[in-house]
Amino acid sequence: MSEDVAARRNSNKDSIGLDKIVKATSSAGIGTWEYIPEAELAFFSLKMKELLGVKPEVFFDWNRFRSLIVDIDQIVFDEFFSNHLEFGISLNFEFRARVAGEIRWFSLKGDLFKNENSGSTIVGSIEDCTQQKEVLMQLTNANYAKELALQAGDIGTWEGAENSEGRWTWNWDTMSNNIFQFEENDDSTRMVKWKERVHPDDLGFIISTLNTAIETDSSFEVDFRVCIPNKDDKYIHAQAIVVKSINDDIRKVYGVCIDQTQVVKYRNELKKLNVDLENRVTQRTGELELASERAEQANRAKSNFLAMMSHELRTPMNAIIGNLELASHDRLKQETRSLIETSKVAADSLVSILNDILDLNKIESGKLELEERPFSISDVIDNITNIFLPVATKKNLIIDVREATNIPKVVLGDEVRVRQILFNLLGNAIKFTNSSEERVGKIVVSVSVKDDQPPLQNIAFSIKDNGIGIDKSVQKSLFSPFVQAEKSTTRKYGGTGLGLAICGNLADMMGGAIIMESELGVGSTFSLDLPVWQAKEQDFPQPKLPNKTIVILNINVYLEKVSKRYVSYLENEGASVQFYDQPILKDIEEITKDKSFDLVLVMVGELELAMKFIEQTRGASWNSKVVVAIDRAQKDALTSNYPQVHSLPIKPLTRNQLIETINTLSSPYQISNETSARKKERIIESEHNSEDSHADILIVEDNQFNQDLIKKQMLRLGYKADLASDGKEAIHKWEAHQYSLILSDCHMPEMDGYEMTQSIRRLERDRGYSRIPIVAITGAAMTGDKEHCFSVGMDDFLSKPIKLNDLKLILNKWLKSDAGKG
Repeated sequence: MSEDVAARRNSNKDSIGLDKIVKATSSAGIGTWEYIPEAELAFFSLKMKELLGVKPEVFFDWNRFRSLIVDIDQIVFDEFFSNHLEFGISLNFEFRARVAGEIRWFSLKGDLFKNENSGSTIVGSIEDCTQQKEVLMQLTNANYAKELALQAGDIGTWEGAENSEGRWTWNWDTMSNNIFQFEENDDSTRMVKWKERVHPDDLGFIISTLNTAIETDSSFEVDFRVCIPNKDDKYIHAQAIVVKSINDDIRKVYGVCIDQTQVVKYRNELKKLNVDLENRVTQRTGELELASERAEQANRAKSNFLAMMSHELRTPMNAIIGNLELASHDRLKQETRSLIETSKVAADSLVSILNDILDLNKIESGKLELEERPFSISDVIDNITNIFLPVATKKNLIIDVREATNIPKVVLGDEVRVRQILFNLLGNAIKFTNSSEERVGKIVVSVSVKDDQPPLQNIAFSIKDNGIGIDKSVQKSLFSPFVQAEKSTTRKYGGTGLGLAICGNLADMMGGAIIMESELGVGSTFSLDLPVWQAKEQDFPQPKLPNKTIVILNINVYLEKVSKRYVSYLENEGASVQFYDQPILKDIEEITKDKSFDLVLVMVGELELAMKFIEQTRGASWNSKVVVAIDRAQKDALTSNYPQVHSLPIKPLTRNQLIETINTLSSPYQISNETSARKKERIIESEHNSEDSHADILIVEDNQFNQDLIKKQMLRLGYKADLASDGKEAIHKWEAHQYSLILSDCHMPEMDGYEMTQSIRRLERDRGYSRIPIVAITGAAMTGDKEHCFSVGMDDFLSKPIKLNDLKLILNKWLKSDAGKG
């Protein structure tokens, strides 16, 4: 600023400068400024610099100040200053400026003062109004949004106000006028016209409800109809609240009205559609119930038919299979024995097909029930291996059984269904695997503990073959009923296509899963992952080899893993095992010097190694305690050359087979079971033919063939039995003799097994007799048959065809202690 201008400012004591108002305005958040246009000089207070984000020590002039203003607002800024200087128009406007990279709003005010030398000075203030501007903008947006929402929803607003004299005036907005179709200038007569618009039947209720709301300060909510001349009625929903003044002398009502004509229209149409739909649903429900009843009748008829066919088929099959089994135990020519074995396999196949059909029917009807009983996994593996071993041997197949050493001895589950799944999977592996000159067919059965989290254990079964394999295009559908890998499968290999479907469903029901991996021409692996519960301690059997000392010599480098597995098996049964891997002859002589062992198991595997070992140890005093483990295919050759040497066939050799063989061969006495059994049978048969002979078992059976069969089966097992042809005859014989056990068919003429059992139970109660065990023997195998037998008083259940082993188990179970009438 020039010196003369400064002098003028300082000499004019009445002028208003920035230095006189800074203190008063700064505390109020207001910045001050002074601008001299002729000299283009400007003075800014520290507060103004602070508002604009300028540091106090920074030089700041009018051009720097103007440069902070956004471009679009600079034009307005210049125009306001020009009009202020030229026409004296009030300087009062808002603009935007950039402050520290942020756009902020400012309110600027100023007044023009004339100096003594005819010059001009503008003095003014500046204030940050960003917050007020944002609030105003939000309010404007909110009002705009409210208007849009009201328009979109056909919602009108209305209000009523009470004056000091108690009179009410009413106002409607534009949307309400549109709803009721009022003219904009109808203010004076709008209430009268509103009453004319309301349907006469609704008017009284509306006014009464509104008056009540006003008097009680409660909310107001009604639905009513509006009559528009020459148009359809409208349906309106109105709501309002009542507000009182502080002194409770003036009241106001604020409300909305919503045009719901379309909603009501759609609601009425929906009600009509609902009525029509309910009528159709009622009709279809009736049709569905009728169809369901017919389907249930058809299903019951099918189940009854299957039950009848099961009984009718099993009865003759029982005689066929039972007699074939008895004949196979006699001394026969090889040709005759082969014919019997072929017939027996064919008969077993028929029963297997029948069981598959019955199981599928149970699964489809949801009536298949699972049992949970203690059972041994090793027993199951041993059972299915023994069953399929003759077939595998005939086809020149190798079966290798690998049971992990940590498999629990006893678990809880459904042993029958587990055996059924593994039986099917192993049967398929053998069926679809063959040996050739290029490759020997091989099947590996593995069992391991996949996951052990007591009390639940996950057992992993695996059956791997190098057979024909399965094409990937049919793998996904292979677990569906009646689906096979190839259309030619049925013609070439036989089968119904039900087995895998049933196995898949059984695995699902038991909480497990069957996983398949297969490649055409390479082979297949079927894995069964199955959770089982941990058995109770009392269910675990006693060790079978307590106080036994076994020496195992492995002289075949390829049998080291197998040998160590055998060591674990034997130790788990209580034996003390000494294992030596690749011992030389000198070491063997030293090991066997004291002879403080019960048995020596020599792992040779190959015939040449076995012959070499036998020749090297010929004449040794411990030779009588030696058992040679050799490949099953070479066992006969070893026995032929060295009949005095005990041998143990491997591949397959299950855990149970190893334990039983070691237990038998390490015992001091060995009895020929077959000779003993035949001798006992002849003694029993002789006693049975005597006139004063009396049997301990009563068999109730109406079929002549089955009578002859079970009589022979009893003799073969060493038991005598009396026969009765129906329930009435059985009761007479039971009353005359003190039997220990009754085996009874369920379906017989005159009196069936169910009625007979109920009669015997009544007589036992009335006469004070002890309860006699009654075992059902039936050809039925449907869901509920076993439960029905138990419900009428029977104690056990045996399905036809009856196998010798099954019959033996039943007899051993119920003849442990004497039973009879007292």
